[in-house]
Amino acid sequence: MFLPITAMLDLRRLATPELHKLRDALTVELQGRDELGESSLRPEQFERLLAQLGDCAQAQVLRAAAEKDDGRVTRDQVFAFLGRSADGRLNGFRKPIDRAVAALVVEGDFPAVTPGPLYVDYGSGVAAEAFYVQPADLSSLRAAVGA
Repeated sequence: MFLPITAMLDLRRLATPELHKLRDALTVELQGRDELGESSLRPEQFERLLAQLGDCAQAQVLRAAAEKDDGRVTRDQVFAFLGRSADGRLNGFRKPIDRAVAALVVEGDFPAVTPGPLYVDYGSGVAAEAFYVQPADLSSLRAAVGA
């Protein structure tokens, strides 16, 4: 449920049905957070990270992950974002994210999330099978990209 609140909320001014809608929306959100855990970044912080990354492949992968139910982007999809052949290597793919996070931490009001928010799934081998955003982070990322 999407409930935009852009100002201070005076609950005394809300009608009872509106309060019930607010309670229901908050209950659903809190249950999800109880199940998945707290996101490592708030939506505003994801927005700052994506702005810092620009339109690089890593930012494209984060946006694509927000569109997926499981937050997972396959190896082939990552290579497509890179414009490279899928038989190559993905060593260091997360480094631009790590550098962007480090720069934002220095600016302030940004947590030092390491690793994250994009993780590598190696499957049962040594080559990345996919990259993913943890379930706890998906809601904040989706809010940041409008998904």
